Amino acid sequence: RYTVQFGRCTVRRAGSDVTVVATGVMVDRALQAASELQREGVSVEVIDPRTLVPLDIETILESVGRTGRLVVAHEAPMQCGFAAEVSARVVERGFDLLRSPIRRVCGRDLPVPFSPVLEAAVIPGVPQISAGVRAPLGYRSYTAVQTRVAPPTTPLPPPQLTVADRHNREDVPGASSVGARAPSTFGAASWKWLLLQPLTAGAR
Repeated sequence: RYTVQFGRCTVRRAGSDVTVVATGVMVDRALQAASELQREGVSVEVIDPRTLVPLDIETILESVGRTGRLVVAHEAPMQCGFAAEVSARVVERGFDLLRSPIRRVCGRDLPVPFSPVLEAAVIPGVPQISAGVRAPLGYRSYTAVQTRVAPPTTPLPPPQLTVADRHNREDVPGASSVGARAPSTFGAASWKWLLLQPLTAGAR
């Protein structure tokens, strides 16, 4: 006689890079995706919760503690789905275990159609699960990206003002109020220096 223990997950496949929690038919598809990704050098751990209430969150947290990444796959729509509950519990109890955001691979927010062709377009398949697994592996934090493209912090040196420039504006150091003219006659080099000062100041 075959029995299923309530509230106990089973690890269908052991891995070390990404944890995939899948339900129903998505378990077999997750195993297929794991086999394909193994050829790319990606080790995927597949967990079947078997029962959702009660949920064996401890086994899921232990797996995430080893891999640092979590993907949840199910057939139902993403909004208000089982993946949202798993994600919330993992964040509440094991946020520090995660190396990347949790990824959900779910059905579209549509009624499941009767046609097999349309059903395949609504319910995720092996390619969608594989793409969901690759996403956290290539994750880079916003801070890391901002650091890489940070603007230079060296301020621009002030230009050498000509005699005409110094007599055109009173707010330029060393300028004379005698013969001051309209701002439109201010030297191009001096205008460029004044406009760039707020930018270089912010870079410091």
